[in-house]
Amino acid sequence: MYDETRPYYDQMGYGNEVLERFWSKVDVKKLEDGSDDLDACMEWTAGCFTDGYGQFFANKKNFRSHRFIYECFNGLIPKRLPVLEVCHHCDTPKCVNPNHLWLGTNQENTDDMVNKDRQAKGSKNGRAILTDAQVLEIKYSLEQNTSVNTIANKYNVNIHIIYKIRSGQTWSDITGIKEGDYSSYMTNDQVLEITTLLKKGNMKNKEIAALLKICPQTVSDIKCGKRWSEITGIKRK
Repeated sequence: MYDETRPYYDQMGYGNEVLERFWSKVDVKKLEDGSDDLDACMEWTAGCFTDGYGQFFANKKNFRSHRFIYECFNGLIPKRLPVLEVCHHCDTPKCVNPNHLWLGTNQENTDDMVNKDRQAKGSKNGRAILTDAQVLEIKYSLEQNTSVNTIANKYNVNIHIIYKIRSGQTWSDITGIKEGDYSSYMTNDQVLEITTLLKKGNMKNKEIAALLKICPQTVSDIKCGKRWSEITGIKRK
């Protein structure tokens, strides 16, 4: 792979054995003369974390592969606030080409995504690890004041994903939650609208839920008087 005689090749001191094992798991494109194409994406071919980023085990620790190789070429990532992330110029999670990696905050990474107009929404996002239905279930759990840790463990995701759903930073097109506002997920008008639709009786719970972008269980709870009975006047069955 890269010439280990370069002064920046192994700044973390892992040694050639570890680095050769790393690069054996990478698909490195070649130029016509047989040399490595240093401009093309170099994609990780081994195991990945649930969010699509490569997973590399070394020194009794699991690393994100792109973060591991970034530090090999650039040194230890500073610990500071806001936290710095290893981002991709190429927008390819499995890419570990050091030339495609840059250091930035979560906000800078998000701004970069928006500027490139690559923010696919909902489960249409190739990196999404939750379905639209699961997001609505998470929204319902949050409405029930279920702890973020409990929800994250149930769906095997990082707690920050749940926080972003709760604050409307992600999946807002599915949840209808406006960014920064998670004090209330249902307005009185929305509850009354659901009550009206239920009384008409020409729509199923799932159809009402899909119309208002809420979890079907929320509609069921209103229908049986389990929640918002003080607004709907429906007594609990």
